[in-house]
Amino acid sequence: MSQSAPASERAIRIIGFLAAHAGESFTLSELSQRLDINRASALRVLRSLTSAGFLERHPRHLTYSLGMTLVAIGQAAAVRHPAVPAAQRAMEAFADELGVQCNAVAVDEAGTLVVGEAGHGALTVGMRLPRVLGIGLAHWAFTDATRRREFIESTAASARSARFLGRALDVIRERGFAVALRGETRERMSALLAQLVERPEDPATLAALQTIWEQASEPEVQLIDLDRRRSYAPAHIAAPVFGADGGVILEIVARRLPDRVTGRRIWEVAERLQAACAVATRRVRGRMPEPGLPAED
Repeated sequence: MSQSAPASERAIRIIGFLAAHAGESFTLSELSQRLDINRASALRVLRSLTSAGFLERHPRHLTYSLGMTLVAIGQAAAVRHPAVPAAQRAMEAFADELGVQCNAVAVDEAGTLVVGEAGHGALTVGMRLPRVLGIGLAHWAFTDATRRREFIESTAASARSARFLGRALDVIRERGFAVALRGETRERMSALLAQLVERPEDPATLAALQTIWEQASEPEVQLIDLDRRRSYAPAHIAAPVFGADGGVILEIVARRLPDRVTGRRIWEVAERLQAACAVATRRVRGRMPEPGLPAED
């Protein structure tokens, strides 16, 4: 398989970083340092991107930010992927009603891309998150059995964690939503995530995330036994938006939930989130998958 040219890789990293910091601008030195790109190489790429309108360079501050060409590309991409604006509208209404923070995320084998947000939070549009952050289980719960198995085998650190992850995906598919609890491991992960935002390519941070994720307690990954009468500290609730083929296009993830809520309240919030996702699903003429476990390819 052919590999990307170094200049292409640098351009992708620069645009991705600026997309994750859309309201900011950075000097050549700052981009070179944060992305670990040689200054001369970074300058060549920045000049090319600026010439094409992908970036803008402030004439006095000599800083770089996203350019107008990317606005046109983004609008064209939204036409190609109507689930993103549909999810944006649905989750804004949901976030306003409940006073929470939401993200729309797209999940694949490489990890997670944040494509929408409602309410200010740690995750911003354009951020790419490694799979180790535990986001995206609602996506994998509705894939076919082969892809589920591959996901579990590549994610689980032991036979025990593989069994738990398989059970967790079954529970998510049955309920229609995922819920994870707060905990010490998630707090440590949040601190590392803040570092990763500033230095996306930092290998030490990525390695630390992998190590810490393997130490997470089961409820921090997925709460399986959700008792309506008990009190919990939810980290997030997530539900899927489906496409025309019944596959998951996006997840809407609700965050900044109250510190302590009953299981009954979690169910209520999750049902409202599912309703928001259903609105987005209908807007893109999607359909819910057939009930039951996913079939083999």
